Amino acid sequence: MKKYISILLLMAMLLDSIFVSELNAYAMSGAQYSDMHTIDIVAEVKNGDVLSKFPCLGEDFRVSDVKVLTDLADYCFVSAQITYDANIYTERDVLNLLNETKGVICAEKDMTLRKDASLWPNISNDKNMSLQWYLDTIGATKTWDLFENTIPGEGTVVAVIDTGVDYSHEDLVDNIWINEAEQNGIFGIDDDNNGVTDDVYGANFSAETTENGAKSGEGINSRNREEPDPDGHGTHVAGIIAMSKGNGGGRGIAYGSRIMSVRAGGAEGSFKLSAVVSAMDYAVQMGADVINMSFGTYTESAILKSMIEKASKDCVLVAAAGNDGYVTSDYICDKTCDVYPAAYPQVIGVMATDTSSNVTAWSNYDYTPYTTSEYEIAAPGYKIYSTAPNGKYAYMNGTSMATPMVSAAAAILLGAVDTTKVDNPADFVRAQIIEATSERAKLTDSTGVVHNYPLLNIYEAITTNASVNMHLGSFDYYEQGKGRFEDTITVEKGKTTEVFCGFRVCNLWKKTSDIEVNMKIDSGNVECINDVLKISNMKEREFLDVSYRYAEAFAFKYKADVAGTYVIPVKYTVSASTADGTDNYVKEFSHNIIVNVTEPVPVSAGNIQNSGVAVSPADDSRNGKETADKSASVVLGRVKGLKAKKKKVGNKRKITLTWKAVSGAKKYAVYYSYKKNGKYRKLTLTKKRKFTHILKKKKNCYYKVRAYSNSNGNSVYGKYSVRIKVKY
Repeated sequence: MKKYISILLLMAMLLDSIFVSELNAYAMSGAQYSDMHTIDIVAEVKNGDVLSKFPCLGEDFRVSDVKVLTDLADYCFVSAQITYDANIYTERDVLNLLNETKGVICAEKDMTLRKDASLWPNISNDKNMSLQWYLDTIGATKTWDLFENTIPGEGTVVAVIDTGVDYSHEDLVDNIWINEAEQNGIFGIDDDNNGVTDDVYGANFSAETTENGAKSGEGINSRNREEPDPDGHGTHVAGIIAMSKGNGGGRGIAYGSRIMSVRAGGAEGSFKLSAVVSAMDYAVQMGADVINMSFGTYTESAILKSMIEKASKDCVLVAAAGNDGYVTSDYICDKTCDVYPAAYPQVIGVMATDTSSNVTAWSNYDYTPYTTSEYEIAAPGYKIYSTAPNGKYAYMNGTSMATPMVSAAAAILLGAVDTTKVDNPADFVRAQIIEATSERAKLTDSTGVVHNYPLLNIYEAITTNASVNMHLGSFDYYEQGKGRFEDTITVEKGKTTEVFCGFRVCNLWKKTSDIEVNMKIDSGNVECINDVLKISNMKEREFLDVSYRYAEAFAFKYKADVAGTYVIPVKYTVSASTADGTDNYVKEFSHNIIVNVTEPVPVSAGNIQNSGVAVSPADDSRNGKETADKSASVVLGRVKGLKAKKKKVGNKRKITLTWKAVSGAKKYAVYYSYKKNGKYRKLTLTKKRKFTHILKKKKNCYYKVRAYSNSNGNSVYGKYSVRIKVKY
């Protein structure tokens, strides 16, 4: 930690001096350098060697307020504030420069996440366990009867990353995690050398209280003057998990577990990404078994995803699906939004149910199971009774309340599982909670489709033996030379087309081995090219994506001999076994492909025209090259009049490109290369007929532009402009 701080201080001093020198030079030359903007960023860098990462941004930037967000040796996240001249750069330019920098894994703008709960108007001193209607619904009371000589959740630690926890509440005080090194240490000293001083009950990363580039965060202890939970959200979450038994109040589901308070949210219930990263790192570092995240954002973050992937190796991660009634993005409608981190596959995403075990109207929900956007389970989230700050109790609604029920279930299972019989306890528990339950939560969407989701049942999770359960889905078809399609292709009579099939193999429950996926098509017009995939083993809740681009993708040829419409019945078989030989599993899946075989269309020389280049919206082709689509209704001409204007900016060159409009174009794609005949990379897709590129390398650069539109769901491009050369 001290090494990191020294590096950060040196870096800030160096960059600041460079920036001031450049600023003075501009002032002397009479240049305008007054439109200064700032951006708060979060970045993941390699090896913690921060010094070599940011100075390459050059003289046009001032980097300040740099903080180390994580303290583990194998990865390093930092936050910083970057000041730049908006006359030269956009916010996107700054982020692009950061992400192009050697040693920076990813960098993005710091953003805000929010809590997922609403408070009922009555906060009272009532102590009544009978108000916890949800305990029987999730099998908690039945589960408690299994623990004769132990306590549910005993020995496990649940980190509640939230707005704080009232650690002195009479129903929580006995179940608060204690950092003994700090409790028995010297006040004002970081006794355990974890970067946070006096973190007796946890740490607060929500406040801007640090100086000299030190790791953000202050210890939570009885000497703090600030309220431990000014919002109340975190205290309510903590009570659902671990309210004490037998004091006249309620009872937490895992009342033998300990709550680690890791504050990342402010008094208004908002969470900065940088604070969340620090909070997760702290929870992992201090030995949390489960991390509860009753917050989320609709903005996907590479930084958050990376931190989630790292934390999931050691902890069970549970997060709220959100309260806006939105469906996941695997369904196409006006209200599709994925909430992160709940939608990430390493996280158990939790939806909320009412007293009848129906998913509430305000809960976000999952449309298609086992896809890349996934909420896995539902739990009660309506009128949930739990603790509130200052010794009180309250009802709250929200997926924020459903989430700690699943976290409590994870704590109970982790405390009871024989770790010698599973490879990874976190993976085992994650799969057991989702798959063992026979109960279902229901939701009927606006189109009348009925959805059924696993409903949390802790008793079944702890008493049901794991078994093999595989799924094959997310089929993704590609026709050679034409692009991706959903279920229908058109082939001209007398011709043969080649189809590639991508899919997702899901091991939902028990760890398996010797997995084999087979494709079979009963059609005399089909010749299978690749129809077998073998996988040595898959762990619990492991998903494997086989893209149609991969060599492992299934493929077949179809010969069109008679005009008409035909159905190709594609059957898939998944077989697997377990290492101990106790389970031999076979399951079939099917998917039909419709083929329209058309008569050849005679083409005369007089009606041939350039139709432009069309590619599918998500990709170009199997080999990365764009393919012509003669059915495209939009015809785009070649971009003309491409010009470049160069301006010296320090040791860089500001290249402003302009060009003439193309009829029918919605946007323009701009490409560059440092070699005349080299590989051209796309810089941008812009609506304007002007684009500015900052040339950093002391090399000549080549540019070309082409028009873009969209026709029938396909991306359509015109021909490239004449290539122009710009000398450094």
